[in-house]
Amino acid sequence: MKKILYTLAVLLITFVALPARAASEVSGADNGYAIEGYDTVAYFTEGLATKGDSRFTADWHGAKWRFASSEHRDLF
Repeated sequence: MKKILYTLAVLLITFVALPARAASEVSGADNGYAIEGYDTVAYFTEGLATKGDSRFTADWHGAKWRFASSEHRDLF
């Protein structure tokens, strides 16, 4: 019985810690915005580093993402 309780406790701790760990894996999210607020879609659609606009945001993996337009946010 002790082994089962120990195993359940380890599993519970593991699953509780996973969301916190996932949030820290987003690069450049130290300021609250992933990749320092740049529009990640613009890198691929325009080939440029473009600052995102605070009007066009999305939450993903524990970080906020900014985009230059609503179209880029929707593509994301």
